[in-house]
Amino acid sequence: MKYTSEYVYCDFPFDTFNPVQEEASKYFTLQCNLLVSSTTASGKTVIHEAIAGYELTMSSKKIVYVCPMKAIA
Repeated sequence: MKYTSEYVYCDFPFDTFNPVQEEASKYFTLQCNLLVSSTTASGKTVIHEAIAGYELTMSSKKIVYVCPMKAIA
């Protein structure tokens, strides 16, 4: 998916989303809760940034982003 025209509130250094981001992109502009559980380096931060960018641009909502401080091995 090419995000540049549809998601103008984000400026990522790539042209397309990976499969995990592509699946999550269905929820970027919906009013819903989203829990993403995926492997390391699968693009979870980009998902957060896209949703947060949208929400902060459109309203004064609060956003909670939870991530581990230390990887569990």
